[in-house]
Amino acid sequence: MPAADRAEPIDGPRDPSSELASEDFAVQAPTDPAELWPNRERAIAFLCEPSNLDVCRIGSGRLGMALGGWDEESRKGNWDLSDARLGAIGGEKLSALLEDNLTTTSLDLLGNQLGSKGAHFVAAALAHNRTITKCSVACNNLGPEGARAIAAALKSNDAVTYLNLGYNQLGSEGAKAIAEALPHNTTLTDLHLQNNSIGREAKQVLRAAAAPTLKLRMD
Repeated sequence: MPAADRAEPIDGPRDPSSELASEDFAVQAPTDPAELWPNRERAIAFLCEPSNLDVCRIGSGRLGMALGGWDEESRKGNWDLSDARLGAIGGEKLSALLEDNLTTTSLDLLGNQLGSKGAHFVAAALAHNRTITKCSVACNNLGPEGARAIAAALKSNDAVTYLNLGYNQLGSEGAKAIAEALPHNTTLTDLHLQNNSIGREAKQVLRAAAAPTLKLRMD
């Protein structure tokens, strides 16, 4: 077809300069944390919005300030996301924020409906993060699959000393996965596994795998 016969788009010729490449999106993000995440509620809403993943890849420090409501605890690196209903979508964006984060030391994700899929994202972050020492993922219905994901992260993580996995329906299968990871981890000192329907045999496996310095808390 001759060039003269080709139809232009309805809204006229496309101007490439008017389009933002996806990799340029981060440059357009607000640099003032108060503009993007003025408080904990806005920060949580941001995490729960599926379209914000690219921004999450650049803003961990500023989001951390917002999560604590701009108070002393947030400046210390304590991220409180308990009962924020993040789900797996929020878990994915949180993972992107935490992998290269150098300031967060405490992460509370209690009651966020993460499920096994969300557990994989959190585990991916813990596998790379080297500053978080205290982490709670209690009450998130992780199940045995989620336990296996967390166990894999424990094998390479050398920072977390406190981990709460209580009330997650891990079952004996999930508990055994955690037990298999314990000999590979030398930093964990406090592990909570209460209310996970762990059978007697699996509890024995856990106790046998736990180092003398590890406080293992079960029913």
